[in-house]
Amino acid sequence: MKPADLFRTALEALLAHKLRTFLSLLGVIIGVFAVTALVSLGEIATYGIKKGLEQIAGRSVVIQPGRNPGGPPLRFTSEDLALLKNLPGKVIPYVFTAATVRDAQGRPLRLRVLGVPGNLPELDPGVELARGRFFTREEARRGTPVAVISSRAQKKLFGEKPAIGASVVLTFGPRKTRVFVIGITKPLGGLFAGLEGVQAYLPYPWVWQNVPWERRGRFDAFELKVPPGVPPNRVAEQAKRLFALRYGEGRVEVQSIEVYAQTLSSITLMLQALLGGIGALSLLVGGIGIMNIMLVS
Repeated sequence: MKPADLFRTALEALLAHKLRTFLSLLGVIIGVFAVTALVSLGEIATYGIKKGLEQIAGRSVVIQPGRNPGGPPLRFTSEDLALLKNLPGKVIPYVFTAATVRDAQGRPLRLRVLGVPGNLPELDPGVELARGRFFTREEARRGTPVAVISSRAQKKLFGEKPAIGASVVLTFGPRKTRVFVIGITKPLGGLFAGLEGVQAYLPYPWVWQNVPWERRGRFDAFELKVPPGVPPNRVAEQAKRLFALRYGEGRVEVQSIEVYAQTLSSITLMLQALLGGIGALSLLVGGIGIMNIMLVS
């Protein structure tokens, strides 16, 4: 039988059994749509994860002390800060500690305290304010007792009451001190909204002056914001070599956020392949069934 005769016979069978033809076409359409939808959902998830990671950390290189079992923890100095300023990007020094506060119901609450410079919003565009303002460089230099708290901290500490201008008593061991809230940061959005902590930004000179243990002039970590066009991994390698020469191999950990982004991308790509494979297998099984019905016809 010629191909034209086969085509004519199949067309006549399709026209003679319209309901069966419609159901067969519907199965093919649903199968193709399912595969396309699964792959698209995987791509949407990849994009959302990347955008959320950029919102939290951007193009960052994080420098922090490495593990030193049995020895004193490494603390960075102003010389380390000056060293990093030779690399491309903006350097953000951090002093980490924690304080005990009272929430809106009077219960004790642990507040994460981040000592930062006064121009943090200029250095890190990811720090955005919902209300109020950030403390200035001069306020930071003088160690003014002012704080910018996260939106989650505002809800925990004040509930429905206004927070701007209110004071919070921070307890560091045996010492209590009062700070005034001048700003509230915007909450994180997207997939990483749950990662926002109960935290407050304060000038790091104030933290040096008020913590009961000796840490004056020391930093706990640095974050290097890499400008567009410069590979973060290359900057991370440069920073790693500088600190290896200064402190020795393994004493300082240098991590690029790009590494985590690449890891997340590879995971989501595997998920996309898995979802696409499942959809394709379902489409193949359905197609074989449809071909069998058409062959019977």
